[in-house]
Amino acid sequence: MTQLDSQSAKRFLERLGYAEAIEKLDQNLSTSGNNTITLEELATILNTVPKKKVTNINLENASGNLERGRAYLGQYEKLKHWVEKSQPLNRKQYERLLFPIYCHCYLYLIKQGEVNTARKFILEFKGDHEMKHKREIEHLLKISTPEDIESDDYARNISNYKQNISMARVPKELFQQFLSDQNINCINSIQNEHLNIVVTQDNAHPVEGSEELNQDFNAYQRMEIQRYFEENQYLLRQDALFQKALKRPGSKRKRADMEDPASFAEKQYIDELYLESVNHIRLDSEFLPADLIEAATEMDVSLLRAPPTAPSCCFFTFFNSKNIINDIHIAPQQQKTYYHGPVMIAGCDDSIVRTWNWGIDHESITKIEENEKMSDIDGANLEITPIELVGHSGPVFSSSLSKDNKWLLTGSADKTIRLWHQRTVSPVVVYSSHEYAVWDVSFSPINYMFASASHDQTAQLWTTDRVSPVRILAGHHDDVECVRFHPNGNYVATASADSTCRLWDINSGEQVRLCLGHQQGVSCLAFSDNGKYLASGGVDGSIYIWSLESGRHIQKFEHGHTERITSISFSPDSKMVCTGAMDKTVRVFDLHHNEPMSTYYTKNTDVYFSEFIDNGVIVSSGCF
Repeated sequence: MTQLDSQSAKRFLERLGYAEAIEKLDQNLSTSGNNTITLEELATILNTVPKKKVTNINLENASGNLERGRAYLGQYEKLKHWVEKSQPLNRKQYERLLFPIYCHCYLYLIKQGEVNTARKFILEFKGDHEMKHKREIEHLLKISTPEDIESDDYARNISNYKQNISMARVPKELFQQFLSDQNINCINSIQNEHLNIVVTQDNAHPVEGSEELNQDFNAYQRMEIQRYFEENQYLLRQDALFQKALKRPGSKRKRADMEDPASFAEKQYIDELYLESVNHIRLDSEFLPADLIEAATEMDVSLLRAPPTAPSCCFFTFFNSKNIINDIHIAPQQQKTYYHGPVMIAGCDDSIVRTWNWGIDHESITKIEENEKMSDIDGANLEITPIELVGHSGPVFSSSLSKDNKWLLTGSADKTIRLWHQRTVSPVVVYSSHEYAVWDVSFSPINYMFASASHDQTAQLWTTDRVSPVRILAGHHDDVECVRFHPNGNYVATASADSTCRLWDINSGEQVRLCLGHQQGVSCLAFSDNGKYLASGGVDGSIYIWSLESGRHIQKFEHGHTERITSISFSPDSKMVCTGAMDKTVRVFDLHHNEPMSTYYTKNTDVYFSEFIDNGVIVSSGCF
């Protein structure tokens, strides 16, 4: 007959979760005076008590002699600091690990009954994840007992299933070496039990739902990597500290590298990692000496953490035009002309499109050619008179310029879209397919294609050489108010009065993202220049920032505008958003803060247009 010692029996019951059985076992052992129990006696005890989860089990077997609960806080903080000091490309991949590990640390502490420690842990590091995972954190805060974990689907799935994390080979090796060298056993245990690190050839984060969308985002990430090296190459050449380092031929490995093998390994593999990341982008290994990489990384981290500087705002006011102008569009001049200032387009209620510095007649062009030098026109009358483009038979609600400013699209209540050329005063092509008024038009980045949004609840894709649409994007349940192209030209976003934003694949015409969150209609859209984010403004003054990877909003600006937002734009570095609204203000938001960083008030002018022309200047316009 098999005998078990009391400690082995208790560990067995703890593993199965029989709390009351442990108490019953202690009573039997004290009564009999023995330190062993047979399997039959153990089975009898199990049959007499209900199964209940143990709340005081020490699940921190891997924490060595560290105090229970505090081990998770200390080791997670150590991991977080290591991630922050990693190379930029590595850091982007390691950040994918932080939130899953953050969740598991919290749930482990709850399972141990360390509720106060768990609460302290989740609140202490909440700020690191709140921007992208606000909902998940709020959900976790509602869990305070092991029973809550078992009854909650979200927490139970986290505990019971492994999560796949994609990572390049070199960062994975460095991560595992760090866990081993620093004796971070709690985190290592979480990684082994709950995370499955999948080695990939590319550093791009996978996007569910569209393989083509993944490829486009990966291409944009490779462009960002190339841009990163170009910027750092400039810094290495210009900064005096780097120049001194360059003069030291064959710089030797520092003592700090000897003491920190992970740091040295990171530098050793840096060339290989970057070449894996950019694939076909050729990098010169001589440009990447280890000591310069370390200095450049520290500078890059400090620059990234610095808050953006508030931009200046240049505002153009159209007087006595509040009930006349429906739409305003402003663009920089592409070349020197006789007239100075930006290109300005106004769609008017009388069906006329009025332009400034665009649509110049032949007589003016001849005058420009005769006065190429600025000195030739000193003292000349530079008063700008608008050119009137007549063709529509109803109010004009939208306009869009091609990248070279030579072509102009306009949409009207007459259900048509008209294409104009800079040297003509009559429409070159009339596009007619919508059944009701056209609210918005937008040129593609490649100019050959454009999109339109209409009161008929559809958006349509066109090419300039065809008078019928090549795609009809149907899915909204109310007016489509706005349409914008993704920077890569392969996707288009639509905003509707049905309070949704949708992302469409141009090649297939299928919807690949649905963005839900607005409580009222959505009036305007903008993509970030890096292609990762979509900003939307609502008729109620709300502003949402959406991640195109997940289709979920990562930021909501609640304290800002009080009326309909008419225009929204990202800064070129994708760190700020500027908005114009009918509450007569232009506001600028930092993506990492909920409050506006700057507010520009007009005297009594509704803002129709607001857009960044560079990181430090906003051009806005409205009607008084």
